[in-house]
Amino acid sequence: MFSEMEADAGRYRQEYEEEMREKGLEAYDWNALCSENEDVKGWLCIPDTLINFPVVGTDDNAFYLSHDFTGDKSSAGCPFMDKDTQVWDFNRVIYGHNMGAGSDAMFSTLLDYEKEDYFKENQTIYFTDAYGSATAYQVMAVVKYSIDDLAEWDFRIRNHEDMESYNAWMEQLQGRALYYEEPDHAPASIITLATCDRRVFGKSGRFLVIAGKVTGQ
Repeated sequence: MFSEMEADAGRYRQEYEEEMREKGLEAYDWNALCSENEDVKGWLCIPDTLINFPVVGTDDNAFYLSHDFTGDKSSAGCPFMDKDTQVWDFNRVIYGHNMGAGSDAMFSTLLDYEKEDYFKENQTIYFTDAYGSATAYQVMAVVKYSIDDLAEWDFRIRNHEDMESYNAWMEQLQGRALYYEEPDHAPASIITLATCDRRVFGKSGRFLVIAGKVTGQ
């Protein structure tokens, strides 16, 4: 029985590694990652960029602002999923620090999406849930945002009550976007990457990259 279980595990690992290799991604060792930190939610990768990190999450959004993946104190923190986000939500929000001009740590290089060429050349984001398959997302929009506008348009909204709410939110997204790329199909789910950006709105400023799940994923 044990040898059969080992064989099944080996086949699963081989299939998983082949799938990830086809997507140009590494095969993550979830057993090791979860042993190191039980808060791990998945892995975020934007191919051909410096954003390639594990993503964690707890019921306290403040913790990973000042702690790294191992739980040690760190000013760079660790990318983390919003505490209220569930795997089935329409919008899954991931936060990461912008460490300032010249830094390549955490989400600092996310601001490269401010350049139109970069936006056009880096259209695919992968997020892999722990022990799951890598899901591809197509970048739809780049938004310079102030959290003072949350009452008008909340980028953190997790789900929509109906199509009217969905359409209204998407219309505002398009209207607020620095760049917007109409997705191939209306996305059934999206991923939002958020970091601080004080250049326009001061301490209230945020820089958002929003991507829709690719059909068939």
